[in-house]
Amino acid sequence: MTRFLLALPLLLATAATLAAFELPEPTSQGEAAFAPRLQEDPFRPADAPTAAAIDAISAEDGSAAGSTLAAKAAAASSTAYGPRDSRLSAPLVNLATAKQRAGDVQGALRDYQSAIDLIEATGGPRDGRLFDAWYGMGYASLYAGNYRAASDALANALQLHRMNQGLYSAEQLDVLHALALALRANGKTEDADQVQMRRMDVGQHVFGPESPDLAKLFVSGGRWFRGSGQYAQSVHLHGLAMAILQQKDKNDPRLIEPLIEIALSGSERRRDPDELPTPGIPQPGAALAQAERLAAARTDGTAIERAATLVRIGDVHFLIGRRDQALRAWSKAAAVLAPEGREPPFAQPSFISFRVPRPAPLPEGAGFVLAEFGVETDGDTRDVRIVESQPATLPATVGSSLVAALRQARLRPQISNGKPVASTAVRYRLAVRGGSGP
Repeated sequence: MTRFLLALPLLLATAATLAAFELPEPTSQGEAAFAPRLQEDPFRPADAPTAAAIDAISAEDGSAAGSTLAAKAAAASSTAYGPRDSRLSAPLVNLATAKQRAGDVQGALRDYQSAIDLIEATGGPRDGRLFDAWYGMGYASLYAGNYRAASDALANALQLHRMNQGLYSAEQLDVLHALALALRANGKTEDADQVQMRRMDVGQHVFGPESPDLAKLFVSGGRWFRGSGQYAQSVHLHGLAMAILQQKDKNDPRLIEPLIEIALSGSERRRDPDELPTPGIPQPGAALAQAERLAAARTDGTAIERAATLVRIGDVHFLIGRRDQALRAWSKAAAVLAPEGREPPFAQPSFISFRVPRPAPLPEGAGFVLAEFGVETDGDTRDVRIVESQPATLPATVGSSLVAALRQARLRPQISNGKPVASTAVRYRLAVRGGSGP
């Protein structure tokens, strides 16, 4: 069964506790599409905020403040040049992107469409400026759950970029990944896989056969195929990433990720009785042991980052049934944090693997489903039930899909006095987006 690995720790235990916890959204659900970036406006009026200023305000005061500043930039350009001038295209795309960041998806879609109409009217259907507008439209549609519209918009962005920039460019990589996500969400699994393989091909032309950037792309592709249950293909891509990184340094810390992924995919791969191991690619236990050695020897990054890597290695040990090794890795993580006076987050259960349902947005407003369950010392859930659902008109299938997903989840149990503790009254709240919500 395919599961998504999440980051952040927990050791193990035995006695039961009645403490109640509401667990946060898992920190990783596979690789999401890459959000559009604001573009600098070459025709920006002197009184209009720059893209850099909008980004800075968004980071400091929140995305709503950034959206307000982007609206000022668009208004300044409209005043200076007129509402149908082609020079308004960049601030209009930036305004749509800022609205998307702020959660106003419908507003973003309208502004992206306005930008597309303006560019086509002033520059024609092959104008290179359409690339950013179509990519933004596809991203916003994907975010809104309109997967068919997302696929169409992203395909337009890809075609435009190839016509203007050629068959191979780094900018295509983000579009190809987003398009694959939209196709898979729309039920077109084979098409999605082909797009991901196209992404690997483009990466080889862009980065070259020995580039660490290509290794990073292979790791991303391997995660994709693990997510679709194609474990042999996943192991193959991670093995290619290993081969690239090992050429110059067999102790390169960047080897940790492909090694962890090889352990995950290799443990779930169903082998024929006569199938031989793939040459040069370690078995799951050996891969994790090598990753753990590299992680323990790391001196780069913060203590929190180094501990998080060790925790993730422990998670994979735990996920594939290697309890003692999981305890060892998690203990190392705690030891890394101790000199800084930081406690590892073992005080409550935490998801290790959980495929979060993604219900369709509601026509109006937003809602949620609240589930309650217990967590055993082996990380399994029990007694999963829905305790609240809002609004009352929310389809029953939303709750049933959440119950089914939680029954398949694995968690790190709470730790008390160094021992695993079974928990009851653990809760998880699934947010359901509104039609124009985030």
